[in-house]
Amino acid sequence: MLKKIKTGKTEAEIIVSFDVTRNNNAYHFLKENGLVDDDICMIRRLISLDGKNRYYINGRPSNLNLVRELSALLATLHTQHENQLLLNTKGQTMVIDAYAQTLDILEKISACVDAWKKNHAKRQERQQNGQGIPQRLDYLQYQQKELQSADLNLEEILSLPATHKALVAAIETLQYYNHALDAFSSHESTGILDALKHLQHTIAAIEKISGETELSTLLNEALVQLNELHRTIRYRSHQLHPDTEALERVEKRISVLHQLARKHQVTPEELPNVLHNIDQEIQSLTTNETTLLALNSERLIIESEYQQLTKELSEKRKKAATALATHVTQRIQQLGMSTAQFTIQFNKRSPEIISNDGAENPEFLLQANPGHPPALLKKAASGGELARVSLALQVILASYINIPTLILDEIDVGVDGKIAAMIGKELRQLGKTHQVICITHQAHIAAAANQHFTIEKKTSDDLTEITVTERPINERVIEIARMLGGLTITDNALEHAKEMLK
Repeated sequence: MLKKIKTGKTEAEIIVSFDVTRNNNAYHFLKENGLVDDDICMIRRLISLDGKNRYYINGRPSNLNLVRELSALLATLHTQHENQLLLNTKGQTMVIDAYAQTLDILEKISACVDAWKKNHAKRQERQQNGQGIPQRLDYLQYQQKELQSADLNLEEILSLPATHKALVAAIETLQYYNHALDAFSSHESTGILDALKHLQHTIAAIEKISGETELSTLLNEALVQLNELHRTIRYRSHQLHPDTEALERVEKRISVLHQLARKHQVTPEELPNVLHNIDQEIQSLTTNETTLLALNSERLIIESEYQQLTKELSEKRKKAATALATHVTQRIQQLGMSTAQFTIQFNKRSPEIISNDGAENPEFLLQANPGHPPALLKKAASGGELARVSLALQVILASYINIPTLILDEIDVGVDGKIAAMIGKELRQLGKTHQVICITHQAHIAAAANQHFTIEKKTSDDLTEITVTERPINERVIEIARMLGGLTITDNALEHAKEMLK
C-alpha cells in the first residue's frame, strides 16, 4: 500500500476495482448501503499532505470502517506482517464455522440473541417503570376520572362548533326579522307603511291639481311589493323558534372541553385520544409486575434455548476443528514445515455474555519446532510460515468461504525449489476458484501462474517511478529464466523456464 506522496505533489490517489457479479456477499453489502453501481465495485482513496484520508466507494464518499467491512468481503491480504483472516478471533471463528458448516445453527443462535436483547430491553423498561408506580397511578386515575366525567365523544366534539353556530344564527335571524317588522309598523314612531299612506294622500293631492296619474301608479306598485315583503318577513319570523337553553348548554359544553384541552395541552378533538392513552398507561402500570414475571420466564426459556444451541454449535465446531487441524498440518508439512503441528483450542466466554458467535472463542496454535509447546499462531509463526498456514487453509476452504480475491506476499520466504513447486501447485489449484495475486521471487511459484506482471522501480534525476507491466508469453519465459539464472540468462535456463511454463 502506498504510504507516501510523490515529491512535489499534494496528494496521492489509490483506486482498486472488483467485479462483484458472483460475489453475493459484497453485492448485498453494497446494496444495503446504497452503493450499488452495476456489477462493479470501485474503492478510491485520497491521501493528502496534511495526513487526512478520504475514501470513496463507487464514487460516493465513505468512511474507513465501511471500506474495511467491504474489503473483508472482497479480498484477503496475506503479508509477512499482516494476515486478516488468521490473526484475529473473528477471522478464526469464520474459518471454523465455514469448515464445520454451522450456518443453520448460527442463524438460530442469532435469532435467539435478538429475542434475548428485545426481552432484556423490555425487562429494563418494566423495572424502570416500577419506580414511583403508586404516585403515577394516583395522578393518572385522577385524570382518567376527570376525562371520563366529561363523557367524551369525538363525533359530538366535532359537531359542537356547527351546532353552536346554527343556534346563534337562529337567534340573530329572529332579532333581525323583528327589527324589520318594527320598521314597517312601530308603536313609538311612524312605520314605513304609515309613512307611505301619508305619502299616498300627498300624491293624490298633487295629481288632483296636475291631472296626472303616473306617481300614484308607481306608489301603488311599491305598496304591493312592500306588503308582500311584510307578510313574508312576518311569516318567517313565526317559523323560527330559537332554543336559548340549548345554546346555553352547548356553550357550557364547549367551555368545559376547552378547559380540559388547555389542561392537557391539546385540541378538544384530541381529548378522546388523551383518555385512551391514559387508560393504556394505567393498564400497563397495573399489570407491570405480572408482565415482568412473564418476561423473566421468557428470558429463562430463551437462555435455555441459547445454551442448548451453543452446546450443539460447540460440539460441531470441536469435531470440525480436529479434522481441520489434521488437514492443515498435513498440508503445511508438504509445504516445507515438516515438523510443524497445527492445532485449535477453544476458550469459554463468560457465562454472562450472550453472543451471536456462541459461547467460546477459537484460538489457532502452532508448534513450529519439536520440543517447544504450541503457541498462538500470531506469536509462533514467522511471516513465511504464517503465509503457508494461510495458503493451506485457503486451499482447504476454497469451496466454503466466498472471498474471491487472495493476495499473498512473502509466501516463498525460506523455502527451496521443491517446496516452492509445491506451493505453486497449491496456488494454481486455488486459482481455479479464486483470483490469486502473489508477489514472489521464486521461479517455481511464478511459473504456476496464468498471468505474469513484473514490478520495476526506475530512478531518473530526482524522480522515482514504480511500474507494473503484464508480460506476454515470450517475455514470461525470459523473466522465469532470469529468476532461475540470475544476471546471466543461459540457454539451459531458457529451456528450463519453457518446461516449467508448460
